[in-house]
Amino acid sequence: MPDIGLRFNKDIIVVDGALGTMLQKEGIPSDECGMLLNVLDPEFIVNIHQRYIAAGAQAITTNSFGGTRAKLADYGLEDRLFELNTAAVRLAKQAKAQHVLADVGPCGLVLEPVGSASFDEVFDQYAQQVKALASEGPDAILIETMVDIADARCAVLAARSVCDLPIMVSCTFDATGHMELSGTDPQTAAAILEGVGASVVGLNCGLGPEQSLPLARSMAQATSLPVIIQPNAGLPQLDASGATVYTGTPDEFAYAAVALRDLGVQFIGSCCGSNPAFTSGIYATVGEMDVVGRKAASHEQLLVASPVKTVALGKDLPQKTIGLRIDTATDPELKDQLAKGSLSRVRQLGELQEKAGADLIGIHTEGVLLDGSPALPAAVKALMGFISSPLVLDGADIDALEEALRLYPGRALITGASHDDDGFERVLALAATYGAAVAKGNADKDAPLKIEGCTELKGALAEEAVGELSHAGAAGEQQATAAELASAKELLKEAILCGDCEATPTHVDAVVACGMPAQSIVVGLLTPTLQELGEAFASGEAFLPQMIVAANAMKVAVERIKGHLPETEKDRVAGKVVFCTVAGDVHSIGKDICVALLESQGFEVFDLGVDVSAEEIIAAARDKAVDVICLSALMTTTLPTMKEIVARIYAELPDYGAGQGKAVAVGGAVITAQWAQANKALYSQDAPGCVTLVQQVVAEL
Repeated sequence: MPDIGLRFNKDIIVVDGALGTMLQKEGIPSDECGMLLNVLDPEFIVNIHQRYIAAGAQAITTNSFGGTRAKLADYGLEDRLFELNTAAVRLAKQAKAQHVLADVGPCGLVLEPVGSASFDEVFDQYAQQVKALASEGPDAILIETMVDIADARCAVLAARSVCDLPIMVSCTFDATGHMELSGTDPQTAAAILEGVGASVVGLNCGLGPEQSLPLARSMAQATSLPVIIQPNAGLPQLDASGATVYTGTPDEFAYAAVALRDLGVQFIGSCCGSNPAFTSGIYATVGEMDVVGRKAASHEQLLVASPVKTVALGKDLPQKTIGLRIDTATDPELKDQLAKGSLSRVRQLGELQEKAGADLIGIHTEGVLLDGSPALPAAVKALMGFISSPLVLDGADIDALEEALRLYPGRALITGASHDDDGFERVLALAATYGAAVAKGNADKDAPLKIEGCTELKGALAEEAVGELSHAGAAGEQQATAAELASAKELLKEAILCGDCEATPTHVDAVVACGMPAQSIVVGLLTPTLQELGEAFASGEAFLPQMIVAANAMKVAVERIKGHLPETEKDRVAGKVVFCTVAGDVHSIGKDICVALLESQGFEVFDLGVDVSAEEIIAAARDKAVDVICLSALMTTTLPTMKEIVARIYAELPDYGAGQGKAVAVGGAVITAQWAQANKALYSQDAPGCVTLVQQVVAEL
């Protein structure tokens, strides 16, 4: 096989289409591991590859999308990781493709703060799979369908650690133009992934060709790297029988391929719902063409990025402001809190500076330990769930800097590290490894903490304003004024919105001390805060990380509120809910957020987990006498299962039928209001909407 790298940004390369769709059409059940076919029926997989090649595919993706240890563990196959992944590459080679792309999908674990998995756990998942795939000599590694930029970035780092193949990364964006879990836009994704060492960037799945075009344009304009685009065969819809279908056509893909080439896209393929006919349409229009040249990225600017925001610095660009209040050298109270293991002030100062207009947030914690370790990584971790502004990290402590860079899911800016030539070289090496930028001022030893194109945020952070952060609740219960109560309520609200679980209990105490009855806090403060967050989420101003940290802080607030309630009210609940992801689907993130928000509003939630059968759901609903049964699904292949489960619930638990008081609610990425209505279930588009829906059902009982 020719070196695929020699073709980058030269000629169009047509990539194959959906493999899962082909398996399902051949009768392979969706709840079976498709990778087993690599050893049980290898000729079947080779035949699918050859059909795509005959249609014009010049690059074939291996049958290894779910090949991480965590994914294979869902089928009890984790110990066969090496066997199944290496077989996948061999079969693609056997099909005689021009190029073999070793396919890597999401690993099955969700990184903090969105999930509970650590960076090292996720890193190891990807490294194991890529090492196995690379051992068979594919042309490149294709990391695809990534919905969290932190996950994508970690996967690239892991892949680079075990092989020297080109790393292609394809992200999935929702209808708002953002990666679902991290809220990352195409330009920011390109900046972060290019910085961390990706060879090709792009998008796949989620959207059809029409919806993908503007996102492809944004990504192509943001990078000089080759771009890969593989849309779905249109948006999923319901047919007359209630089954999910993709209505896109090969002709639409042929038309879209021309538009994609005009944008400078090099790798063009298709995703869910497609087949070799779509590949044929792409090849017929652009298969023998060269790549359209794009304007080279400017080297006169320095790009830094958080997961949701890119900031360009340069002498010919508008000046940006940097907040420098998170500095233990100038803030004794911050230093004291960190030494005691508290990160509350870090979060508060970060939020305060961002609201004051800081484009960048600096962190300097040199020489301070938190729980026996350098404080810098912990401070970065505390901020990366809700601060939109990119971070500027002090590079004096090389070991602490490296750990912070590993964790940070953006493109940080490093400054203050030019104490000697050796130290500066180490900083440059870390920046290259982890995709960070280095302030040009670092080359000037006489002016190390200087950043070209950036000025310090001044005036908006008066010391008295910062001081108020530490003195909530000072007013006594009898002496509190209306203004003091309003201030205490606002501080509690802000602590919840920024996910400050440490400070939340103190603020709850302060609100109660200022005269607000504990019984009123959930309805009078937490619920409006949830509604505000839900509106921001719906408008694209807030994303899942903010939802998750806020939900956790709300749960902490509810627990603290219970301590202020009379004994007769401490065990009172707003209602009872059974929640689960249906059989055949192992996604949990949407469910987890809904559960957290429901609990924060006083509901007792019985979380049955993922891949739950109708029998388990019905038994739990009957045993717990719940008011609402909430079902989640993120995979189109599990829609028939959800339909069957809803029908069985109505048949065996008639109290939950339409108009009977209790209810069944459904939601998830693949569920639509139309689907829910067709199956006589209630529907919620997102987690805040789920809470509102459940509240309405319970209120009518």
